[in-house]
Amino acid sequence: MLVGIYERFPQKVHAATSFSVSTSTRALQLMLMQTLCKLNKQAPDLKDIADPSLSQYCIIFEFGFAEANDFIYLNDEETGKLLKIINKEVFRCADFLVVIRYYKSHAGKKRPLRFDYYLLRFTFSKKSVMVSVFHERGPMRIIPEELVNLVVGSVNTNFSKRTVKPLAIS
Repeated sequence: MLVGIYERFPQKVHAATSFSVSTSTRALQLMLMQTLCKLNKQAPDLKDIADPSLSQYCIIFEFGFAEANDFIYLNDEETGKLLKIINKEVFRCADFLVVIRYYKSHAGKKRPLRFDYYLLRFTFSKKSVMVSVFHERGPMRIIPEELVNLVVGSVNTNFSKRTVKPLAIS
């Protein structure tokens, strides 16, 4: 069983961004897991990273961590298990499924809209990380670059200084 690797991750991606990192790979991976677990529990503020029209929706993120051909939802228990693994050995690569759920309020009721499904791959090097994004399906209300900015921005807010800085977008 390959923990961290989704065996069917597509070769062709919709966006790829490289970042310089001013901390250890272990520290970055620990913070990444904690941040994604936290994003699973709260609706993030999207006003600075996404199209303003998204403010009319209730948006919920669900992050799952790859385990061979499946994904494990990052709740507190699963995140704790992953943090123990990372403390022993860092991942060379970490794949995630991201489900972005959209709801529109109408007459006091939340009505579900079509969801977005993304795959994210973090490839770690000594002082850099590359994030690859594949849009699996959905209306792409949040574009790949906005999703990467949300995740990286959230990770950076959990460090005392800006630790992950952009290098290039392709």
